[in-house]
Amino acid sequence: MSWTACSSILACLVIACGGSDKTSPEEPGESHAVRSSRASTDDSEENTDDIEVEGLKGHLDPGQIEKGVAPHQGALAKCYKAQARRSKYLAGKLVVKFVVAPDGTVKEALLDENDLGSWAVEHCVLEIARAMSFAAPKGGDREAEFTVPLEFAGTRSVEWWPEERVETSIEKKLKELEECTEQNGVVVPSNVFVTVYIGNRGAVQSVGFVSPGKTIDDAWAECAAGIVAGWTMPDPMGKIAKSGFRYRPE
Repeated sequence: MSWTACSSILACLVIACGGSDKTSPEEPGESHAVRSSRASTDDSEENTDDIEVEGLKGHLDPGQIEKGVAPHQGALAKCYKAQARRSKYLAGKLVVKFVVAPDGTVKEALLDENDLGSWAVEHCVLEIARAMSFAAPKGGDREAEFTVPLEFAGTRSVEWWPEERVETSIEKKLKELEECTEQNGVVVPSNVFVTVYIGNRGAVQSVGFVSPGKTIDDAWAECAAGIVAGWTMPDPMGKIAKSGFRYRPE
């Protein structure tokens, strides 16, 4: 996993989600990171001024971000492994955006990018992220923002399909997702990209969501995942296909 803070900090930590350097069918998945800094490769205290977040936001040093996330590494890995053991095709990248309050608690955690395609994993990661705590941000109004990219590799190959390949199959079904808006208190998301895996006879195997930079209501995602899982897509003929479509694009 690598940690990226706002627009001007890159702080990184390498963690193998599969528990070893080599992926195996019993322990699918591995996260990857690159250690870098825009200002300097020297982590000494005197260089921290070179990598402050611009503007009125506060900031956390790379080491403080690592310290906040490190106790949760195992739990984050389990989120993926619990699904990947039976769905070995799951692979992709989640980018979790954190907004940390002045006292170090997580004010908000959401998916800024996501092409993994598993709401079960996505929700699990978000629940853990929301429960994290960090050092009090420094500078500005002392509210800090940073992102944490998590990258997972599956052990079964998939065939990538463009959105156009499933467009005809889902265009009349999109109205079914309106059922999820009827639940009390559910905030309907916009500009949602839905990632799907398609298996035997066009059955949807897994579903995931992202609305870049926006929070998707957990209740809506749970409802929508259940509905899309019941849809039939084109048959990949013995393969696993990965594709996607847009819901309420802006």
